[in-house]
Amino acid sequence: MTNLILAFDGDATSAFGKDELQTAVEIARIGCWGAKIQKPIFGHTYPGTTEVLHSLGYKVILDWKLTEISNSVDRLLCWAQSVGIDFNTCRTDEESQFGLEDALKKNRSRAERIIGVALFSSLTNKMLVERTGKTREDIIVPRIKWSHAQGIRRFVTPGEDVGIYKEYAPGSELFLVGMRAEKIKGDDQKLAVTPEIVEKLGVFATIFGRPVTTEDDPVAAFRRCSDLIKAAANP
Repeated sequence: MTNLILAFDGDATSAFGKDELQTAVEIARIGCWGAKIQKPIFGHTYPGTTEVLHSLGYKVILDWKLTEISNSVDRLLCWAQSVGIDFNTCRTDEESQFGLEDALKKNRSRAERIIGVALFSSLTNKMLVERTGKTREDIIVPRIKWSHAQGIRRFVTPGEDVGIYKEYAPGSELFLVGMRAEKIKGDDQKLAVTPEIVEKLGVFATIFGRPVTTEDDPVAAFRRCSDLIKAAANP
């Protein structure tokens, strides 16, 4: 079964409020591989946050989608490692490649901690063709090849692009975004998939936030999503 990752950021921060820590504890008991964070939570600094999440068994993913100039990327990757961040998301578009490549030249082992983001899932194939004349595959494949040359073997992907990554980055760990048990009003995820589809895709992990964090009871919502994926894995 796919590993589950909960996004403790954006809507999650406001949804959990003062009960974030208890929510994290209860969700860890249900079974959650990782936590994706974007800013300090639980009222702690990052070191305190990562220590709490690690003690509960979470891997910690810092969702920065780093796009800074080379020196900044280098400093931020060093800092993230020093406070216990397990993985960082980094954009791999052409504008971001110089800074990331420069940072990796200084320490190639950092590639093991990077989850590449080739293209956001808020853009459908039709939207891209209308705007750029290119399909998602046209844009993603060169970025996958560049990432592999840098030693990056983990990628964030919507369900629609999983086949592209499996063809051009075989053996990579894929982190699926956009799992939805049902449609969410105002959702910017244009390429969402259902729990049943998640298991058929065979991805390493599934990241979800709003199916849980927009609910009044996030723990119950997480359990519901988890049960749907387990049911799909064991029909």
